[in-house]
Amino acid sequence: MIAYLLNKHKEKLMKILEDLDSTKHFGFALMFVEICDADPKLANSILGSPEEGLQTCDNLIISAQEALITQTDNKIYTLKKNVHARVFGLPTCPEVHRTDLPKPTDLGSFLQLSGLIVKTASMKVLEYRRDYECIKCKYKMTIYADHDMNYSINPPTFCKNPEICKGIKFKVVSTLDSTHCKDYQEIKMQEEGKTVSNHMWLILENDLVDVCKPGSTVTVCGIVRNRLKKTHVAGRPLLIEMTLLVNHLQVNNDVGPSTVSTIERNQQFESFWYKYRLYPLYGRDLILRSFCPQIYGMYMAKLAVVIVLAGGSTFHEEGDTNVRTRTEPHLLLVGDPGTGKSELLRFASTIIPRSVRVTGITSTSAGLTAAAVHENGDWHLEAGALVLADGGICCIDEFNSMKEHDRNSLLEAMEQQTVSVAKASIVTKLNTRCSILAAMNHKNSSDNLTESLGLSSPLISRFDLILTVMDKRDDDWDERVADYILNGCKYRSKFFEDKNNKWSLEMLQAYFSLIKSVNPKLSDAANTVLAAYYQLQRNNSISSKSRTTIRLLDSLVRLSQAHARLLQHKTVLIMDAVVVISLIEYGIGKDENSMGLDTEYFKDYPVDPTESYNKICETILSKLNLLGIQDDGDNCDAFPPHVDHKMSLKRKSDCFNNDERSSTKLKCNSKSVETETSVALKKTTVIKSDQKKESLKNSYEKHESVSDNSVKTILEQSKFQVRKRPLDKVKSFASCSSFSSESIFDSEEHEVDFDL
Repeated sequence: MIAYLLNKHKEKLMKILEDLDSTKHFGFALMFVEICDADPKLANSILGSPEEGLQTCDNLIISAQEALITQTDNKIYTLKKNVHARVFGLPTCPEVHRTDLPKPTDLGSFLQLSGLIVKTASMKVLEYRRDYECIKCKYKMTIYADHDMNYSINPPTFCKNPEICKGIKFKVVSTLDSTHCKDYQEIKMQEEGKTVSNHMWLILENDLVDVCKPGSTVTVCGIVRNRLKKTHVAGRPLLIEMTLLVNHLQVNNDVGPSTVSTIERNQQFESFWYKYRLYPLYGRDLILRSFCPQIYGMYMAKLAVVIVLAGGSTFHEEGDTNVRTRTEPHLLLVGDPGTGKSELLRFASTIIPRSVRVTGITSTSAGLTAAAVHENGDWHLEAGALVLADGGICCIDEFNSMKEHDRNSLLEAMEQQTVSVAKASIVTKLNTRCSILAAMNHKNSSDNLTESLGLSSPLISRFDLILTVMDKRDDDWDERVADYILNGCKYRSKFFEDKNNKWSLEMLQAYFSLIKSVNPKLSDAANTVLAAYYQLQRNNSISSKSRTTIRLLDSLVRLSQAHARLLQHKTVLIMDAVVVISLIEYGIGKDENSMGLDTEYFKDYPVDPTESYNKICETILSKLNLLGIQDDGDNCDAFPPHVDHKMSLKRKSDCFNNDERSSTKLKCNSKSVETETSVALKKTTVIKSDQKKESLKNSYEKHESVSDNSVKTILEQSKFQVRKRPLDKVKSFASCSSFSSESIFDSEEHEVDFDL
């Protein structure tokens, strides 16, 4: 084992020896698998008798230091005896690697646990040993603190001198120095990802103290111990609580995927987006239909929630000052009672593993941020809902029921994503890197957003999206909703969608965990669209001043990145910017809607998402005077169809028939195609009516099958690029595409997939 330490951890030993502070405590991390390879007996001792095994590791590290000093003969090196072996990486078997808190049968076992820190006590200095001297024979003895009795040190009752001494009186001869005291801290950990979570106190000593804060996710290895509760009263039954004497602690504070996605699941998502690579909005709407399927409609509300769950990009630019910019968007749902706002929040909390759901009427500022609790004569810092949701989402229902003072306590947590605590001589900052999804009812029925909310301007400006959900009387809509509720679950509804095409809850959880690693960047075209819309809102006299601050531009960027992340795009395209603008315009309402969009149009899912997007895109870009803007194909990983206003409805296509069923991927250029067959399309001109589509479809339907040579000629003249597919497996658009022919002709330059 000493040879292993000298070979694998020589640099770590040298750093310890070079340190000038000989009283300092050093942690020496050792992976359990490596210990098994180097010394199997020692590994078994750690699991069987953890206290003896860990003490043996400490002695071996000291022996390795002595051997290294002898080898190098360096006079600067000084032997350090306060070295503690920190064993981690236990095998993933249920005997030692637990997802639940230990039980009484695990007493004395060495286990690895994971959980969430909810409370931390202040760091203390603990006297763990005391020297006594016999008054009669002057014999000195050392008494160690008993963990099971709350580290109490009981004086000896008899003299332990090997030479028989009957002395029963002793005096303390030790002082409270570094050799008799050590750093000590207690933290409370709860199980993560469960509705009803159990708690357990963790004991930190020496170099492990003050390494985590409330809200941190940790992985710990330690020994399960029992101890007498401090609140025990003499004459009453003993109350015993289980604790974990921590040997190794690792803080997992990186905000990233928290659900492990299998390779098969990832391949399933890749094939899904490959199928919808030309028309990603179809795939996106399928995800929306799978989100909270028990609620009918609410298309824009579901889209907003899904975008917020996706979140913005978390990459850092070169030359960054390491100041973190908020990437988690916030959403406020405002509407009439009974419109399904609470159900959306509940379903969203089941998608994200680390989520906290509270109600505004029972929430206070301390419960949302942090609280200093006085317990057993000590002050403890206890994390609130936002701190516990760090890295996930916090759902706040009945947001309007909160007091004004309690709502104002969210300002720092929402923008700076920290909570500053200065209570009971505890001064610290806790992370709140989470998205807030809040729901509330209208204060009044005014169409003006600010008047209907009744919230302060600083709080309104911190919400990236504010959506209004109204319950208006509509006979056709009421019939659809009633039929969906009464007959939808029995598959008899005439409005019910096919459930086989929807994603399960497990698929949604895996997908939203997977896309957290996608960090799309803004393209120049999307940047131009967002900047133009921001300037338009700033110059709009009827826009709410609380919404048209510089935070609006940050919100546009975050939401655009979130929509691109939802579609697994590496670049934010014009489509992402247009969808986000339509969301914000939908939330503004009729009075302040500067784009002139019909808010009733977004009530239900569009029959053709591509056609719907084209109409919205044309309206928005015309208002922004950006009709000719296009995405740069060299910087985009996908080419979603969007209206080319500079070359309006300039279309080219070619169609082929073949008896064999196959899949061919073509990239279509927007140049004219002329061939010897009847499939050829004449030189196109700019036509702004639907007659061009009809003429294209007529010529497309009247085409005849062609030979392989003719196909090759057509591909060469039209500059089609066939990607590793035989020419005799090319099929026509009508028989191969799963979309309508209208949507095919709606794109000028895109990839066409002939899937059979």
